[in-house]
Amino acid sequence: MATNLRLRADAEAAVRAEAERSNRSQQDVIRAAIASYLHLDGAEPPAPAEPPTSTAPTEGPAAPDRLLPPRSRFARAGQRLLLPTSMRSSDLLGRTDRG
Repeated sequence: MATNLRLRADAEAAVRAEAERSNRSQQDVIRAAIASYLHLDGAEPPAPAEPPTSTAPTEGPAAPDRLLPPRSRFARAGQRLLLPTSMRSSDLLGRTDRG
């Protein structure tokens, strides 16, 4: 299976360093790491990770006590609108809304 993988800078540096140190390709280092993590190499599984702590804000506009319930349930959109070929969806936004 082919896939693209985006790594943080520190992980990229670690893979590169291990590949150099072990005289293997970066691809081989990543394959070995995945095999080890998924216990495909016969290794004992590691202890379960601690459950993640909540990242919900406790203050500010998104605090649980400040969120309002939705006004209505989710509804499927009706017929889609087609823009003229010379127009992009970003043209519908005001200048300050563009990213």
